[in-house]
Amino acid sequence: MKNHTQNELFDLIKTLFGHIPFCYELESYHSNEQYLEDIAALSIFQSRLILLKKELFGNALRLKIQINKYDYFDIINESEQDSSNDKKNMNSYKKSFMEIAQVKSFLKMFYKQFRNIVKSTIQKGHTVLFLEEMYQKHKIPEFDKYIYYYFVGGNIISISEENPYVRDSLIQLFDYNVRIMTQLERLVSNDSKLIKSGMLRCEDPIYGSSNRLCDIVIPQRVVSLIFGNDQENPEILEYAKVYKPTVDLEDIVIKPEIKNRVIALVKGFNEYEKIKKSMGFEKGLIKKNGYIIMLEGLSGTGKTLLAEGLAKYIGKKIMNIDTSSFVYRSMKNERILSSAFNELLLEAKMNDALVFFDECEELFNPWHRSVFLPVLEKFNGIILCATNLSQRFVDDALNRRILFRIHFELPEFNERELIWKKHIPDNAPLEKEVDI
Repeated sequence: MKNHTQNELFDLIKTLFGHIPFCYELESYHSNEQYLEDIAALSIFQSRLILLKKELFGNALRLKIQINKYDYFDIINESEQDSSNDKKNMNSYKKSFMEIAQVKSFLKMFYKQFRNIVKSTIQKGHTVLFLEEMYQKHKIPEFDKYIYYYFVGGNIISISEENPYVRDSLIQLFDYNVRIMTQLERLVSNDSKLIKSGMLRCEDPIYGSSNRLCDIVIPQRVVSLIFGNDQENPEILEYAKVYKPTVDLEDIVIKPEIKNRVIALVKGFNEYEKIKKSMGFEKGLIKKNGYIIMLEGLSGTGKTLLAEGLAKYIGKKIMNIDTSSFVYRSMKNERILSSAFNELLLEAKMNDALVFFDECEELFNPWHRSVFLPVLEKFNGIILCATNLSQRFVDDALNRRILFRIHFELPEFNERELIWKKHIPDNAPLEKEVDI
């Protein structure tokens, strides 16, 4: 019977892909595409288990059939006729129960084989599995990986007309217990590594339900990365540039106490996250994942240079955003603006980039603040904002959300001399009349 179930499921995969799963034919994957096809197969097997359990337990409830702790069926009698009709269906339900057990056993065996081939592929190092690289980068737990494969498979092949990303479906993949329920709750919480990394997103949560009752989706940008497409979102490139900075922090001329303070803030962000978690602040009422640093001062005083220098110092790219252009292109309504903002910050996460909003006044004006601030506070990273008009829009409410404000003064005489010397190459010929 067990082999019959495996053959039946493998026949389904053959019909779809023309072959049995690669993890039963190969010692390691030869391409990312083979790996993704096996993820699709895994998702189909997971969906089969979900469907069987939903059908069985749904019918059991409708017919008032109980499954006791010994996995036997008890029938609640209401009348002799009801009892007679229910008993006629008993053999059918027992067969369904056996099929569930067989699919569960096969799924466990298949997943073990799949993971072994994944590990073998990674060890050999000749094929890049982009999803596995994301798992490693963001330190995704094993339980979350198993669920995420189901999500990814749902994007590779349509497995159901209904939204597969609901907790009532996911619980069918496991035996019912409090531990599993708790893990599924954590999976869609704001503290989830899948959520923080941007690999999953909760959309349209029901008011007061946190993320428990919401649509959970994989952003299209992440799907593209899983398929090996590392090109930036072309819409975002219209108002943002992502690049590797070339400015060295030691070449930026600002007061040493300011430079040292902002270096400590940026460099210590990861440590800040660890301490916050160890002290239990993640479970508090107020949850702020990242922080905002405001760079204030006249044009030409070094705000952009400092942002680039900081990014290079901590080994990140920089996302330099033309704020007014971004807001203008996205301001049709609040929903579009919020969605565009989420996509912008997701692109920064996927590129491991430091976010820099240049001329950020539009971001915090009274009409847009209600859209941007909630998203900024959930962003698990550092936001640098530059402005020369802070006195016009930074009020008490906004000031409470800014971790550190750096005011850039016009350089003094000695600083101006140093700036000139740093900008003129040593080998550049100078006229005798030029006196720095």
